[in-house]
Amino acid sequence: MELALAAFYQTSQGNWYTKYFKGRHHRWYSLEIISLEGSIHFVLWVTVRHRNLIESHFYAQYPDIEIREVEDYTLDVDYLSNTDAWSLYGIENCLANPACMPIKTYVDFGLDKDPKEEFKNDPMLGLLESFGNIGKGEYLWTQILLRACLDQPALKKQAEEEVKKYVKKEKKVSGSDLFKTIMDKPTPGETMIAEAIEMKMMKMMFDVYIRHIYVARKEVFNTQSKYLVFNALRVYNNPQGNSFGIAVENDAKSPVHFEGGWYPREWRIPKIARQMFDAYRHRSCFYPPYIRTSMQMNVEEIATLFHFPGRVSETPTLGRIESKRGEPPVNLPV
Repeated sequence: MELALAAFYQTSQGNWYTKYFKGRHHRWYSLEIISLEGSIHFVLWVTVRHRNLIESHFYAQYPDIEIREVEDYTLDVDYLSNTDAWSLYGIENCLANPACMPIKTYVDFGLDKDPKEEFKNDPMLGLLESFGNIGKGEYLWTQILLRACLDQPALKKQAEEEVKKYVKKEKKVSGSDLFKTIMDKPTPGETMIAEAIEMKMMKMMFDVYIRHIYVARKEVFNTQSKYLVFNALRVYNNPQGNSFGIAVENDAKSPVHFEGGWYPREWRIPKIARQMFDAYRHRSCFYPPYIRTSMQMNVEEIATLFHFPGRVSETPTLGRIESKRGEPPVNLPV
């Protein structure tokens, strides 16, 4: 999946004329895993300009997949115009530690060794099972917005500072009347953390923002289902590295400020819910109308969060292609 995701690494922003007079901006994309009343789908939201490039990358890595253009599935839910009929719970994620520190990736789960299907330990299985367990009138969506990292020098500087904490540790010892400074040798665990940071920075870096929405008819809204996604993400938490936290959540603790002061609780939750749904529909986080603070992840981490599972996944609502589509023989008589 890393080679397929490389197509999203587009760094061009054009020149000053196209930027300020034609409105060209840094391209961003969205990788989405959705469950429509229990039916699971993988969605790519891309620009028309890069559609052929991205499709060719995915077909090259997954020759048996089928890619087709579809209507925006968020239009099937009239939440903004009919909030009385729907209930919504949303979460937007952030990283708990500095961005240079990695989460668990498919390498940590042994998937880089290409084991047999029965021996695979795919971390995505818990997420897919959660998506397949919802019922009629329920929708569960995960959105991973990404673009090529804009400030890689600052990120590399941050990584260098973090590595120094684990590799070059100063220790002061007293001898006669002077204080001498010596370098304390790092422990094996600290060496592994420093190596993990350096390995993360060696791959393509992206600005990433992750958003989850559970929306359902009020009569079938399940308070337990709203925690399925966040609990499924805990499998990626790395005790010696990074983990996922909550940046925004539509509950009473989330602050929403406006010029007149703070919203009361009964206004705050519906307002956040409407904003999150509208931001999801617009795939907005890097530019107005909704600007969020992104996190930096490399292509290996993104491939861990978004990839097509093998036969090891037995989720019944995850549709598969049973027949292969091929080209006719070149010597076929006409």
